[in-house]
Amino acid sequence: RHLDRSASDPARPACSAGRSKQVSRSSGKPRRRNRKAGSDPELAKLDPYDTRVPDGEYPVVFVFEERFRLYRRDVWAVEFRIIEGEHAGLPIFFFLNVPPFKKRRTPSAKMSAAYEAATGRRAPARIAKVRPGSFLAEKPLVGRTRTVERNSYRESRPPDARYSVIDRLLPQRMPQTKGGGRA
Repeated sequence: RHLDRSASDPARPACSAGRSKQVSRSSGKPRRRNRKAGSDPELAKLDPYDTRVPDGEYPVVFVFEERFRLYRRDVWAVEFRIIEGEHAGLPIFFFLNVPPFKKRRTPSAKMSAAYEAATGRRAPARIAKVRPGSFLAEKPLVGRTRTVERNSYRESRPPDARYSVIDRLLPQRMPQTKGGGRA
């Protein structure tokens, strides 16, 4: 039975109405969302599932990551923000299937390709144990987007229910300088 102790104990602050803190099942501690400090509250209200941008390549920056289970698989949902152009400030998701730890990683896996785009090095064999935020944060990246037009049953989505996701991460291209690259 839920007891509201905030009204009887003035030292305890009242909880926000209707919201409960999410608690980790393994440790019992409150779950953390790896949000970038100092993010704009107006941008935080935008829903990545409402983002519709034309398919193409956009410069993006890492915002946060969250791991969950979907159809008996572990998935990382990584949120990015578009930082330049007409769609600057819009949130967009990048979904990564977590490769099984016991099996050998494949170089074509999205997780391995994202690691290689962000660091320029080959992904380690233990890529399943690495958090995406550890190698995606503070990196200049380009996200190739696509529009999700079908649901999980391969049925066509109505046009107003379609949204854009990052399909692949590419390293940021640096402008070429004349004279052999020296400044």
